[in-house]
Amino acid sequence: MKRLTTITPSLLLGLTLAAGCSSSFSSGVSGDQVASELSDGDFTTFCESLVDFEAQFAEDNREATCKFAGTLAGAFASAFDPMADGEAICEASVMECTAATAMAGGDAIASCKMTDLTMCDATIAEIEDCINEGYEEYEETIGEFASKSCSELLNDTSMTATSTPTPGAACLTLEEKCPGLNFGPES
Repeated sequence: MKRLTTITPSLLLGLTLAAGCSSSFSSGVSGDQVASELSDGDFTTFCESLVDFEAQFAEDNREATCKFAGTLAGAFASAFDPMADGEAICEASVMECTAATAMAGGDAIASCKMTDLTMCDATIAEIEDCINEGYEEYEETIGEFASKSCSELLNDTSMTATSTPTPGAACLTLEEKCPGLNFGPES
C-alpha cells in the first residue's frame, strides 16, 4: 500500500519550519506519473526526496519558526497570567528552540507513508505543486517573524501568521483527484 505524508500547517510547524528556504520540492520522479501507479522504487524515491526536502527546509528556517513558537508561548503565558513576563518567556523559548540540534521523531520514511495513494489519480507534478504551494504559503506567513524581536512580535497587532490558511489552486486540484486525502489545512 503506497502512502504519503499530508502537507498541513501542523506538520510544517511540527517539523520546525519557517521562512528562508530558497528552493522548491522536486522528487526526482517523472512528473507525468500517476500517484496510484507508482512503482515501489519510485514511491520510495518520492518519499526519500520529500523527507530530505523537509529536513533541509526545517534547518534553513529554524530562526523564524523558533520566534513563532516563542511568540505564542509568550502571548499565551501573558494572556493567562497577568504577572507573566511574556517577552522573557518568548526570548527563553527562542533560545531553547534555536539551540536544539534536531527534532525527536521516528522513522521519517515510514512517516512519509501515512496516507494511502491507491485511489489518487493526481500526477507527481500535481502533488509536487501542492507541496510547494503549501511550503511557499507557510514561508510567506512565518517570514515576518525572522526579522523582529520578541518585544516587537508580542506588540505587533498586524501579524498574519496565526490566521488559518486556505488551500491554494494546486491543493484544491489535488483534493479533487485524491478523494479522502487532506492536502490542505486541518480543520
